[in-house]
Amino acid sequence: MAIDDLSADWPAGKPAAHRQRCDEMLAGINRLLEQLTLVRETLWRREAELATGVPVVAHASESQHLAGRLEASLRAACDGVGARAAALYVLDDATRHLKLRSCWGLPADRLLAPPRQLQGALADLEALLGHAIVLEDTSLTPQWEAPESASAAVCVPVSSATTPLGTLWVFDDHARDFSSQETNLVEIVAGRIAAELEREAAVARGARSGNLEREVEQAASWQQSRLLKIPPMIDEFDVAGWTRSAGPIGGDFHHWSVLSDGRLALGVGDVQAPMIESGLGAATLATLVETHAEYLPSAGQLLTRVGESLWTGGAGDLFASLAYATIDVVPRKLQIAGAGSVGAILFGERSIEPLIDELPPLGGDPGTFYHQRERTLAVGDWLLMMSEGVRMRLAETGVAFDDLELVRRVRREQLRSADSIVERLIEWMAIDRDPSPRYDMSLLVVGSR
Repeated sequence: MAIDDLSADWPAGKPAAHRQRCDEMLAGINRLLEQLTLVRETLWRREAELATGVPVVAHASESQHLAGRLEASLRAACDGVGARAAALYVLDDATRHLKLRSCWGLPADRLLAPPRQLQGALADLEALLGHAIVLEDTSLTPQWEAPESASAAVCVPVSSATTPLGTLWVFDDHARDFSSQETNLVEIVAGRIAAELEREAAVARGARSGNLEREVEQAASWQQSRLLKIPPMIDEFDVAGWTRSAGPIGGDFHHWSVLSDGRLALGVGDVQAPMIESGLGAATLATLVETHAEYLPSAGQLLTRVGESLWTGGAGDLFASLAYATIDVVPRKLQIAGAGSVGAILFGERSIEPLIDELPPLGGDPGTFYHQRERTLAVGDWLLMMSEGVRMRLAETGVAFDDLELVRRVRREQLRSADSIVERLIEWMAIDRDPSPRYDMSLLVVGSR
């Protein structure tokens, strides 16, 4: 839109708008028109995108197999152009061969024929480039190599919007021309066949995806059911733990148990890997800890043995972090050892002591020896064990950028139970405001009372 300057012809004495104000008004109108055009284009695109959200499922009453639907389409092509036969050739995964997958008007044993080489099949190659090939008299154009004996033929591409799938051939017994309307009809049939093939593939993918989703849900439920929630019935100690996975399945876990000799065993594990792999790794790590804990007397020996088991029992590609501790209940004697990027801090009213040095993860080197620390707990002491995800999340929210800062803040809260400390840490990590965390997180709190 533009302004035509009519000032020279404007009647004298008649009021007129200032040119600058007109220019400003015109610029505003043009901006509105641009925004309107953008909104229309956005709506046009969005409506088309929403159309893809229609679920593709096989209807319960759908009795005809894909083979029957393809054959019906080929027959419709023949009837529409008055031809004798039609054949559908589909590319293999390597796009080197064309295999006859469906036909009408040809002997059924043609389906047993070996696939044709795409190289040298000029008509098919040209059709796959998006062109319709019409052979009015095949005897005059032997270089196009029609796949069946026929006097006339037409070849059109079968393709989706982005992917060539194959070619559709229509054959006739006498030399003839195929009009543009007949060629268009064959191309329409080819489009319908492409839609059938893509729909069948989408239904198959949907079925596989649905099965996988159900299996993942079952695995997640199984993993959650093994995270302990009821603390051990030991009057001298207050225990609470919490685990949250970034996905349905995670690699973190917390663990406690009372061993056969009466000691309290505690652990926080972390397997950093893709979702399914991390879940399997966490289950393996937890099982190894429970198995070795019954006969190994010290925390350091347990970590060393678990690392050897991960190395010898796998392909050497499973690495795990683990903080593991035992407490002899009556003398309140603590043994603790750690591997990888986990943390453990002992603190009381007047003291703070990190108990784990960052050592190589389990499973990396079977020769790694993991040493342990021993302490005697006093009434009022607290032990905080946490995975790397907890540390990273607390740093993200600005609560604490290292373990000492975190413990000082916890101590200022003057919390009196393990559950209250866990709940406060969860609150600080702002879990409710972030429904899709990026990290697996586990923590465990033990209080001596």
